[in-house]
Amino acid sequence: MNTLLKQRPQWLENLVSILLPNFNSGNYLNEAVDSVLQQSYTEWELIIVDDASTDRSREIAARLAKRDPRIRVLFHSQNQGAAHARNTALKEARGRHVALLDSDDLWLPQKLQYQLEFMRKTGTAISYTSYRKMNANKSRISLPIPIPTRLTRELLLKHNQIPALTAMIDRNRAGDFRFRNVGHEDYLLWLELLGNSGAAAGLPMDLARYRLTGKSSLSYGRIAKGNWVWRIYRKHMGLSVLKSAFLFAQHAVIGSFLYWAGLPFLAARPHEQETRRITPE
Repeated sequence: MNTLLKQRPQWLENLVSILLPNFNSGNYLNEAVDSVLQQSYTEWELIIVDDASTDRSREIAARLAKRDPRIRVLFHSQNQGAAHARNTALKEARGRHVALLDSDDLWLPQKLQYQLEFMRKTGTAISYTSYRKMNANKSRISLPIPIPTRLTRELLLKHNQIPALTAMIDRNRAGDFRFRNVGHEDYLLWLELLGNSGAAAGLPMDLARYRLTGKSSLSYGRIAKGNWVWRIYRKHMGLSVLKSAFLFAQHAVIGSFLYWAGLPFLAARPHEQETRRITPE
């Protein structure tokens, strides 16, 4: 199945559709949704898809939907994985711009505002921002993760530097799309979209928080991620063994640097919600 869809429906110009898949992250779901409710840009819709959770997530999600009419909740009767959950939300999304947020992560209050302004100014189809990693209880936080200001498909093949929680997609420019049901489904999507859209643009501002929760996260384990990357190179990108091995080595080196650079070793300040540029204009 082609991830990119030819038909382009009419999307609402100023609406940002936020896709939030959830599976057994009831301990963090309230915080993730609160970070959306606190956005300075208010023209958004939040589509939560609960992927057959067995904890209190369904109850929590239903209660959250009653707090604000911009929040909608959909329920899977069987667990289908993050890609299916995101696709379920995409089918209901009405906005021109799509943003991704996992149920254990957070945004800073001006994330949507600054990123949407950036996309309108640059005319890019895909954008991403800097972010910080934090431990599960938010007591420790990393330095802002450095990002490149521009990513082509060739550069992205060396390492996925578009974390899903920082991404925003302009469907008028990128076209409609769906996630494939593979490990690292977001990485594969960026590679496929960049084949049509040229380059993604990085906004060098710290605007999000990635929570390190071990196996409760949608993607985990460096060995598992390595296997997913290799399959993307060989099966989905159709690269040769030699080129895949060369890229995989670069992927491992860059990944190791970003892993150590992203360790949350700083004591987090209470409600650390400042946004700041981390590279010069």
